[in-house]
Amino acid sequence: MAVSKNKGGRPRLDNTTKVKIVEMYQKQAYTAKEIASELDISRSSVYRIIEKNNKG
Repeated sequence: MAVSKNKGGRPRLDNTTKVKIVEMYQKQAYTAKEIASELDISRSSVYRIIEKNNKG
């Protein structure tokens, strides 16, 4: 029997979107709330992406 790798849920963000989030935040032109609203993601996702980027 074939097993699907797709388990449902929200789709992952691609790397270009993650880079865009970090750039927007580092420019200090946007708040996390504004970024989340513009990209239709949660604020916690924005902070998580920024945190992972800062760790290396």
